[in-house]
Amino acid sequence: MGGPGVRFRHVFRLALLVSVVSPVLAASACAEPPGGSRVRVAAASSPRPDKDRASRGRQVKSGVNLVITSVSPRTLSQDKSVTVRGYAQNQTGQALTGTSVRLNYSQKPLISRSQLAETPGPATPQTADHRRLPGLIPSGTAQQKFTLKLAAKALKLPAGSFGVFPLAVGVYDSAGQALIEQRTTVVLVPKNAKKTLRKTSIAWVWPVIDRPHRAGDALFLDDRLATDFAPGGRLAELAGAPKISKVPVTWAIDPALLSDAETMAQKSYRVDKVKNSPQASTAAKTWLDTVKTGATSYFAVPFADPDIVALVRQKMTAQINDAYSQRSIANDLLGRAPTSIAWPAGGVADQSTINRLARQDQALLMSSAILQPPAGLTYTPDATTTVATSRKTRTALAYDATISDVISADTRSVPDGGLLAGQRFLAETALMTTERTQTRSLVIAPDRRWNPAPGLASELLRLSNNEPWLRPTGLDAVLTDQPKPRTLESYPKAAQKQELDQGYLKSVKNIRATATDFGLIFQPPKTDFERSSVLRATSSAWRGSGKQAARARNAFRATLSKQVTDLTKQVHVVLGNNPSRTLAGRTGTVPITVANDLPTDTVKIRLRVASASPRLLIESSEDTLTLPPNQKHTVFVRMQAVGNGDTDVDVQLLSPGAQGKPIGVVHTIRVHATGLVGTALLITGGALAIVFIGVGVRATRARRRRKQAEDLDDAAAGNPGTGGGAG
Repeated sequence: MGGPGVRFRHVFRLALLVSVVSPVLAASACAEPPGGSRVRVAAASSPRPDKDRASRGRQVKSGVNLVITSVSPRTLSQDKSVTVRGYAQNQTGQALTGTSVRLNYSQKPLISRSQLAETPGPATPQTADHRRLPGLIPSGTAQQKFTLKLAAKALKLPAGSFGVFPLAVGVYDSAGQALIEQRTTVVLVPKNAKKTLRKTSIAWVWPVIDRPHRAGDALFLDDRLATDFAPGGRLAELAGAPKISKVPVTWAIDPALLSDAETMAQKSYRVDKVKNSPQASTAAKTWLDTVKTGATSYFAVPFADPDIVALVRQKMTAQINDAYSQRSIANDLLGRAPTSIAWPAGGVADQSTINRLARQDQALLMSSAILQPPAGLTYTPDATTTVATSRKTRTALAYDATISDVISADTRSVPDGGLLAGQRFLAETALMTTERTQTRSLVIAPDRRWNPAPGLASELLRLSNNEPWLRPTGLDAVLTDQPKPRTLESYPKAAQKQELDQGYLKSVKNIRATATDFGLIFQPPKTDFERSSVLRATSSAWRGSGKQAARARNAFRATLSKQVTDLTKQVHVVLGNNPSRTLAGRTGTVPITVANDLPTDTVKIRLRVASASPRLLIESSEDTLTLPPNQKHTVFVRMQAVGNGDTDVDVQLLSPGAQGKPIGVVHTIRVHATGLVGTALLITGGALAIVFIGVGVRATRARRRRKQAEDLDDAAAGNPGTGGGAG
């Protein structure tokens, strides 16, 4: 059957499947029993929470929908009542009659967090209130509203009782059969709770992290941040909630997001495929100012929040070092030093990664799913513990996986998702408080790309501050608590499947190498592209084993690769339409032009020329050029032909220095050598001249012989010849 850790994981996989049945039961199914008898591995981060998780989060029968719009007050005081409001909808396509809505409860309180996880609803339900819905529920989207009440006295508990009670709101047909039921809980609080209850210290990790929105620094791939920074946007609400509640939180900040906000706030920024790019964003500036004033306590994740576990596994040390060095952006922008805390994606990591994280930070933030309390413990222990590393023992904080998963679920896609998550938060923290009379610490860290329902973030902080069994505290204070023993579980295979895979990271590594080599030609050399843009391709936002996650990361990688390629093409050899050259003579020069099309940067480049055949010698094989922006330069390369014919010549641009790195592709030009043609003509011309001279001598001699014969004939005939004398 395997060891305890294996059995724990199997139980929690089943629990996670159940968790999609209801936003409230989602928390129940994910709950971590106080005895630590189960392992719950945090789900992989994604750019946006999966809407399907909560859209399936309701037990719906016969097409009837049920929504709870309010529970007021959020807790039940003795001698008081709690009011539950909501509405029902008939989406069956036909009319329903004789229907009613009921509020059921249990007189027996829950006694532990494990029971909360396992109890689907009131064990022996009692009906606190019921209402007949109108005689006919119309078919469609019309809302049949209801109001139901539960009085504290109905629980029949002695004065001073403190506990958590299951509730269920259901719609029933005329035969009394449930058409739909939504379950939640309510906490009964005694009158003197502030004096009698031991408070649980609650510390919040407040994630301000997003997926990458830029491949290269000059161009945004989308304008989503403009929406998220604006009032009502995801990031705007997260940044504003601590200020509203005045509850101390420790911000977890991605320097890449701060860099994006600064770029948008200080100058115009360009958005891909948008003709009229936006001007400087006032929303981004406002958001950045809010973070600067609010993040009095924070820690910075490495730049772009990379998948450190995967990078360590693939031995991509350079990328890890770059990501950590870029954390200084947060310090520079916020004007204060961060707390030294490492937070791996999903809150889980293998031992090799933990060793690597311990080289950078003094403390670790990890999920309680992998930092398990001792076996047999009947209560939730303090969050502070220790973890052994290759350096030395480090302090570790185990954030509560159950509560963190409850509030990180998709609470936006269902109308009452945020309300029910808040009720579950109250139930979990109240039960933790009742487990033991001693004060303990609780750390909550929502998903690093938390996208809560509107108002939920500030409401959770308000509840943390107002409920008599909770006392907000800072994460720094929890770090100084006396560590309690916990066991580091083995890194789960399910988490490893979520990592960025070897093939993907290898291609990213190649892109980085190209960008690094190209950066060497700048004067002075530049490293910003591979240290920021390429790091975004390793972000934990791209984790996931599904097709959707694969498409997202591959699309980003392709965009990044194209940008790097387009950038390197701006420093190039100009071949024109005809890549051929002619060497007019035995020796001569061949012109080769190099262009720098970069608009603002001067480059220093080496030009290397190599012949593919010994019949063409390159006398000057290398030249070093310094090219200002938007300039061209022609180099006249001396060559010598020792044989006629066409010869391929390779032309390559290199970075400066003795160990120059290739820049761009190798260009091939064809040189037509005519160096021996003049000699051949000279020989041929000399031979023809000798022939012509010989022919002329023979013709002269023949004419002389003919002349002499004519003179003899004239003498014999007595005719005076031109050649005869007078006497």
